[in-house]
Amino acid sequence: QFDVAEHFQTLPELAGRSFNRPRIESLQKSVEPTRSINYYDDKEEEPPQLSEKQLAKRKKLARKTAKTVAKARAAAYGEMEARKKR
Repeated sequence: QFDVAEHFQTLPELAGRSFNRPRIESLQKSVEPTRSINYYDDKEEEPPQLSEKQLAKRKKLARKTAKTVAKARAAAYGEMEARKKR
């Protein structure tokens, strides 16, 4: 019987693909055995400590954003009041 995975030198899970079917050698090369990444690590990482300069920059950005939002809100309310008067 014809074995597609063996013929194309790929994994049986990828044999159903009609294109972009990587070979076993290329899959083995792409895996780095020395490096293991655990995405499901249960360790809680503490947030990095920010310097005073970074904290000041964040506060300044927050104030600027709040000011912009307040201006937009005031303009919207002004427009609503103008529509009520019409």
